Amino acid sequence: MTEEEKSEQIVAQIRSLSQQLSKLNFPNLRRPEPTSEGAVTLDLIHWAVRFYVYSALSHFREMIRSFLFLGDNDYIPAGFMILRSLFEIGAHTYYVRKHVVQFLDAADLWSAWNFLYEINMGSLYIHSVNNDSEHPLPRHIGRVVRSFDEWKHPNDYKFLSEFAHPNMGAFSHYYEFIRLNSHESEVRFLHGFSEDGFPDLSQEIAATLQFCSNLLELTKETEVAPFLEKIRSLASQDDRLG
Repeated sequence: MTEEEKSEQIVAQIRSLSQQLSKLNFPNLRRPEPTSEGAVTLDLIHWAVRFYVYSALSHFREMIRSFLFLGDNDYIPAGFMILRSLFEIGAHTYYVRKHVVQFLDAADLWSAWNFLYEINMGSLYIHSVNNDSEHPLPRHIGRVVRSFDEWKHPNDYKFLSEFAHPNMGAFSHYYEFIRLNSHESEVRFLHGFSEDGFPDLSQEIAATLQFCSNLLELTKETEVAPFLEKIRSLASQDDRLG
């Protein structure tokens, strides 16, 4: 199988996943009433976890739709940037699940709440532009990606990042060096992007479903979790998305 055929197969599998995700409907989430003492309750933690998962999955499926559109129209460089975003979402869901489990296992509801508040409401833009010290900062993506390394994913984030920055990694797909003779060479510029196909991020994409499902299981959620588990089951039947 050629690289182009492999790429087409990956895109077809992701398209099937996208069709399933489009059927997901997220219920409204009513925030639990605060206690008179202002204590953090498990119900409040569960609400914040579901808030995160529904938000992450909403963005996740839109990024997949964007990737498919770009791939269908041969916008290869932009497609790589969407794949980087999908990688980051997978890393983020892993990071959130890891720390929520740690806090709940320690029965530390205050730390779980503070962590989820930063995750759900953190914004570097709002914090800096409004000089709002009360608004939390997000967790740095570098820390999130390094945490994801614990999962032993097969892809290199640094490779995907090459396409997001104006550097040699991105620019080198538009030219080639040609040796004219023993003393001379020249740079020839290509018409279009030279990459044959997309890297296989199917395992990272499947991981997002797994980690979101794990988080919902912690909250005993019964509306989205069963449907998500069904999607995971369908994906696991595929050699690449399993």
